[in-house]
Amino acid sequence: MFRRRLKFKIKWEGYGPEHDSWEYATEVHAPKRVLEFYRKNPGAPRQIRAATFSALPFQPIYFEVKQS
Repeated sequence: MFRRRLKFKIKWEGYGPEHDSWEYATEVHAPKRVLEFYRKNPGAPRQIRAATFSALPFQPIYFEVKQS
């Protein structure tokens, strides 16, 4: 995820790993490859949901300061 958008790491056929790139999911036009990826990685996120701060499981941390 980058800037609240889902990205895929693309390994380009015929090129080495130095040419791999991260592409936004909306810019990947290879539906068969995407389906293959999700078959191999069923737990991978399919979309990014925006969360509000109040929905996060936040618990405050309290520190005790001792004066000497």
